[in-house]
Amino acid sequence: MRQEIQRSPLHGTIGLAIYAAGMVMFFVSAFLACTSVGPGLVAGFVAILLFFCYPFHAMAIIATLSSPIVLPWIRKGKLRRFWAALAFCLPAIWVFPIAALSGVPRVGIHAGYFIWALATSLVALSLALMTHQAKPLETRPRKVVTWGLAAIILTCAFIRPHYFLPRFWQLQFAGELPANACSSDAVIAQGTSWWGKPLGPEKFWNNMTVWNDDVAEMAAHRHGRWYPPIPTHLTNLITGFPLRSRNQATIVPDWQDCIGGPDSGSGGPVYLGSDADGAYWNWFWRTKPKPPPVLEREQVDVALRIYNGRQPLIWQGKDMHGNAMERECSESCAKQRAREIGVPPEALTEEALFWAYVMSKRKEYVNEEATAWGQRLQHFLARLAVDPALITDPLRDDQLKAANAWKICYLRRLRQEQWDDSYIRSYVQAWNLSSNDIYGAD
Repeated sequence: MRQEIQRSPLHGTIGLAIYAAGMVMFFVSAFLACTSVGPGLVAGFVAILLFFCYPFHAMAIIATLSSPIVLPWIRKGKLRRFWAALAFCLPAIWVFPIAALSGVPRVGIHAGYFIWALATSLVALSLALMTHQAKPLETRPRKVVTWGLAAIILTCAFIRPHYFLPRFWQLQFAGELPANACSSDAVIAQGTSWWGKPLGPEKFWNNMTVWNDDVAEMAAHRHGRWYPPIPTHLTNLITGFPLRSRNQATIVPDWQDCIGGPDSGSGGPVYLGSDADGAYWNWFWRTKPKPPPVLEREQVDVALRIYNGRQPLIWQGKDMHGNAMERECSESCAKQRAREIGVPPEALTEEALFWAYVMSKRKEYVNEEATAWGQRLQHFLARLAVDPALITDPLRDDQLKAANAWKICYLRRLRQEQWDDSYIRSYVQAWNLSSNDIYGAD
């Protein structure tokens, strides 16, 4: 025969006080600003908009709002399992606050959500206390533990399903994506604790030349960052940039919506960054040395614009490039644009642009010779703005020296201006120059 066990009056008094505090906090949270969704919205209005998107949250709201109606019955010892409906939802409710407090990327909570989660927990606790019996856990302890663990597991499977993937834990302990990672690895890695965290500049740039090239960008992407870290440990590379006036807080850049990511529907990874990162590397691009491939590309672009503009372009019997004043203006604009994005003046001299054009056409000629037939190859040579012999014949030593003259002048200037030797060594290696030409006998 089942034994009747009376509730303690103390539990009822304490439970009622906690219940009143929880309900006050519940209604207060509804009027707090919901900064994570948009300005001017309150948490209560957003909760209505997202009511059907989050079933556990919706269930908790329904149970909390209906609790004043059933409270008299609960106080009389009836509906003793009503609190279980709220308790079942609590793991799902607290997933986001715990994730945000633990630093999981792209998860943030506002005051309205946090107070609402706390209020819901207090209401559930108060209802449990008001229906508390002298032996609350002695009768069915295993069922309580089993249902609690089941709720936590189901919540994690619903909110963070990748926790159950072995690959997730491999990436979690690796601390970065491997160099040969596939796209699915990048998507899984977004759930790790290290994804998108700010990188230490001194460790990141160790044994690397500081510039935002493909190597540095890929290294940053493997850690979930859109840009490499700002080299704050090298004062000569940040002097002149207003770093303190820029926001360094980690955000999801707006341009991610255009290139992919979970929010855009493409399923690609979302890389994090800051306003300071984008502003700094834009400033760096315009004011600091460029990687050799980028510098050569910009120089060749100017050379092709200038020398193609000097070639006759006949249209309806009229040379469209025949106006010398317009041609000079076009050439001046091309050089000015190159200077504005940081192309050194040594690379924009007449001789440097001449040899840039020649070397570019020599590479193009090799490709044409391997794939094109005779008539097409003759057409290619006929359209050249220089002597075809410079393209088809091997260059003499004095011609090679003339082609590299601007590079040596540029690197000597960098050395005189006391730029870091890592830049000069990178240029010397990429351009296959002799160190003696730059450093002399020392």
